[in-house]
Amino acid sequence: MKVLFSYPGNADFAQHAALALLEKERLVCFHTSFRYLPDGVLGRLFESSGSKSLHRVHRAMRRRQLGIVPERMTHTRPLLEILRSAALVARMDARIVDACWDWMSRDFTRASARLLARHGADAVYAYEYTALESFSRAGELGAKRILDLPSLSSRETEALLAEEARRFPWTASPEASYFEKRRLPRQARRDREIAMADLIVCNSTVTRASHVADGADPARTIVVPYGAPPCAVEVGERDSRGPLRLLWAGSFSARKGAHYLVEAWRRLPASVRSHCVIDVFGAMSLPTGGLPALGDGFRFHGSIPRDRLFGEMARSDMLMFPTLSDGFGMVVTEAFARGLPVLTTTRAGAADLVSDRQNGLLVPAGDAGALVDAIGWCLDNREALKLMRYEALATAAGRQWSDYRAELADKLLAALETA
Repeated sequence: MKVLFSYPGNADFAQHAALALLEKERLVCFHTSFRYLPDGVLGRLFESSGSKSLHRVHRAMRRRQLGIVPERMTHTRPLLEILRSAALVARMDARIVDACWDWMSRDFTRASARLLARHGADAVYAYEYTALESFSRAGELGAKRILDLPSLSSRETEALLAEEARRFPWTASPEASYFEKRRLPRQARRDREIAMADLIVCNSTVTRASHVADGADPARTIVVPYGAPPCAVEVGERDSRGPLRLLWAGSFSARKGAHYLVEAWRRLPASVRSHCVIDVFGAMSLPTGGLPALGDGFRFHGSIPRDRLFGEMARSDMLMFPTLSDGFGMVVTEAFARGLPVLTTTRAGAADLVSDRQNGLLVPAGDAGALVDAIGWCLDNREALKLMRYEALATAAGRQWSDYRAELADKLLAALETA
């Protein structure tokens, strides 16, 4: 069986899924939107330019490199993704960026449908919202349809965020009415993809349960957890006499539970806050107008390159990931690979890998009081935190991307035999 792999981004999880098929000699093409080559003509132009704006574009585009799937197996459709990325880098209105994303997604999926016939593939592997047109074409050609669902049910997540905005009005997006108008037709598209899929791939038991509760057929669903990046050679030493350093990595948003961490920080006594720092590395996605004053110990640094983030992880005591809705949360395995324990909730798929007070802490989602208690525990148990670093590293070593690829290929090919 030969598979066309269709994904408009460059996330590691998609590249490793495609590589799993290539290693079994089942991949005919990895279709993506844009592959950035820093040493190409465009990359050299950006690098040599004296323009700060072009340098910012160059830094953003470097994240669009494909270093896992060989270039010879890649087919790109870049124009609309370049437009979307330019709008994002230029910090245009979120509604413009979203319109570019939606246009790109539909155009990309129609292109995948054409490639499916051109390559004569026996199956198409696609991701939610960018699968419908290729699935329709696959049905006409008699090809199998594999749908990857990396996030929890969007219907469930949107209901959860609406409730959060009701409880915490300052977290509501100023574009909420724009997205509300598009919610039902976009949900209908996702529902049709799920109904058409011969096989559904989920990255955690949490993701699977979310979609099964929303109507997905459990008999057509498999679970394959993601892997971790290569591990640090050794665990970084932390001096327990210094401040407790808590790290946030990724979008600082309501969906990730950022407002609960803000509330927990405000509840901590000044005598406790004086012994802690929280360093946030990632985009600010909460409306800043309603964000309370947090003091010098709560520090926002913006997004930084991945290698620098890994260095910050090695110098921290705990990753704070109090998410309300995450299919997996790759930041968890990335932290483990640096020997950094993780605080997260049972609403993260990666919680399957977290053992409470062994390699991290598990707390209820949406509970600022639990975060206050967890921070207090960390302060009172600095030596235990040091030992947890070794357990974190061992967890990552036990679930590498090669393990993910082997499990995915075996489960996928076995399931397709009976689909």
